[in-house]
Amino acid sequence: MKKIIKAAAAGLIMSMCVSTAALATEEGGIVVIDPGLENETKINVSEDETIPEGIYFGSTPVGGMTVTQARTVIDNYVASVGDMKLRLTAPGGYADYDVSELAPVCNNADEMIAQAVGLKHVGSLISQYKQAKDLECNCLYIDYDIGFSMDGVMAFIVENSDKFERSARNASVKLNDNGSFSVINAQNGFTVDYDETYDNIKEALNACDFQNEIIACTVEGSETEPEYGDEYFEGFGAVLGEASTEHRTTGDQYNRAINVNKAVSMINGTVLMPGQQFSYCAALQPFTREAGWVNAGTYTPTGVDLELGGGVCQISTTLYNAVLWSELQVDFRKNHSKVVDYVPYSMDAMVHVLSGQDFKFTNNTSHAIYIQYYTTSIGSGREKITCRIYGTEYRPASRKIEFVSVTDKTELPDPVYEILDDDTLDVYPADGDDRVYSYADPAAHIGINSHLVKNVYENGVLVQTTTLSRDRYAPLSGKFYKHPDSILKELKFDDQLGIISIKFVDPSKETTTAETTTAEETTTVAETTTAEETTTQEPTTTACAHANTTTEGFKSASCTENGYTGDVKCSDCGQVISVGQVIEAGHHFDGGVCTVCGALDPNYVPPESVTEPQPEPATEPQPEPATEPQPEGGSSEQAPE
Repeated sequence: MKKIIKAAAAGLIMSMCVSTAALATEEGGIVVIDPGLENETKINVSEDETIPEGIYFGSTPVGGMTVTQARTVIDNYVASVGDMKLRLTAPGGYADYDVSELAPVCNNADEMIAQAVGLKHVGSLISQYKQAKDLECNCLYIDYDIGFSMDGVMAFIVENSDKFERSARNASVKLNDNGSFSVINAQNGFTVDYDETYDNIKEALNACDFQNEIIACTVEGSETEPEYGDEYFEGFGAVLGEASTEHRTTGDQYNRAINVNKAVSMINGTVLMPGQQFSYCAALQPFTREAGWVNAGTYTPTGVDLELGGGVCQISTTLYNAVLWSELQVDFRKNHSKVVDYVPYSMDAMVHVLSGQDFKFTNNTSHAIYIQYYTTSIGSGREKITCRIYGTEYRPASRKIEFVSVTDKTELPDPVYEILDDDTLDVYPADGDDRVYSYADPAAHIGINSHLVKNVYENGVLVQTTTLSRDRYAPLSGKFYKHPDSILKELKFDDQLGIISIKFVDPSKETTTAETTTAEETTTVAETTTAEETTTQEPTTTACAHANTTTEGFKSASCTENGYTGDVKCSDCGQVISVGQVIEAGHHFDGGVCTVCGALDPNYVPPESVTEPQPEPATEPQPEPATEPQPEGGSSEQAPE
């Protein structure tokens, strides 16, 4: 600590010979030692002794005060020091420490008093007189020697480390309301060096003149650089890939819509730096009822059941398609056990969060990417889900890609279906429609073996063809309900939905038996005789019920080739029950681009001004009259598949 005996008049200090080594307070007053006398004679001074004029404690005049009053000046000064703040400042922030916590004390209080009053008792009468005269012209300033306890300083630094230290912050981006992006700059981190900071505090206290309310001190430490700087967002803002799917939000799809929108809100805004992997299952945690997930339709080995999070596979599938168009690295993806109706075969990505069945991909570009999700109402209780992946375009403009879903084989379930009677259904035609009301099990599907092909074009020339995956979707038979008085008229299959149409009719509208014979008609067909044999054909009185059928000639349509629904043929009698129809080839254009193969729409006229749709907060649909949630035909996945 600093020693503080100081005078304004150097000559006066030299004439004073007050020792500070043997001062003490005794009964009856303060003891002052006169070293000018032989054997250093002690002189007792009363507390009522007055201090000569012209003496200051610090900047406070104490001349004319008694010893007791001078002690009060010292005590008040120490208290004012305790009211000050020790401000510790670091790049990450600052913290103020009450100096009173340092237990400030005046180390030289007795010496200050002894020096002040000793001028009246030390030396000869002549020297005392001269000193008094000198004080009239040259005041004597005696400084304080303030000491502190450092015991709690280190604990204070540690307790406030969160105000001093900070982690390095990677650069990132924010999507603005107008659809543009703002880059959030990277920031260095800071780590405290506690020992050096402790030494800095001691030095700051020793050097302080206690004239200000704040004692400034720098927190020592070292800076750490972020892993990803601003350079990872150079040229950011291009749409690398985009995909959309649709789903229903009302009726028996209400719960499924809750899960879909929750998944959208949890993934929207995700930023992936180069080399970082995205895990779909990890992004949806915590996957619990308490977190807001609900039961909805899910694929199971036996059909469709209700399970927590049913429907989230549609969001993973939409993301998978956006990843494909972005040409990012797919690490793990699995198809559904049965077909879904919102993407072509081999372009789905099944997940099951509860069992850890995941969809994962890695940002293998040299810049950051941003995942945006938003939903758009398209009317009739349906929503369009769009996923966009933004980044820095790394592919030349001459490069174009397309994805082709190829069906290798179709399988009918065995049995194809089971017909069950339900006499609550209306057997009578409605408004001229010859159908009776009937309904089918939405879980029924045909089986599909398919593969996905990626074609790469450079300047319009095909330069690369790659098979990305080979998948199998298992067939599943279903149950179909009809009025017991109706008969089967038509059964159709579709390559995407499986069994989609089963028609029963009122028997009065269909001829189901051979023509009834009359008296004039014969019921026996004349015998046909050949040289080798004679064959008699028995009369036919009843028609085949066509209870067992198969579909022949089925072929799925692609963007460039027509397909065929297939002919439904009775397995028992061989009769063709219904003739199939041609499925016209064609692109599925959206925004001027085919969502299946990526071909450009030659008739597309871009709007004069396009405002990018902004991500909307995932809002839960309002409840409708309570109905048992059922999976939408072919579109409900294994939950959270």
